[in-house]
Amino acid sequence: MLWVLTQVEDIVVIPGTKQIRYLSENIVALDASLTAHDLAVLDQAFVPTAVAGTRYPELGMLTVNG
Repeated sequence: MLWVLTQVEDIVVIPGTKQIRYLSENIVALDASLTAHDLAVLDQAFVPTAVAGTRYPELGMLTVNG
């Protein structure tokens, strides 16, 4: 979540969780920081153009766009 927040200024991260304790963990994580090296490593690992595969399994894709 922290890396996502560093990408643009106008993003709102909505963490999915089923329990309040996990939401609390996510909120506490905002106090963490990433070094320039951390960000560089993450930027290389999560290149937006490096997408592989479909979003859903084959049967699920049948329900997308009609």
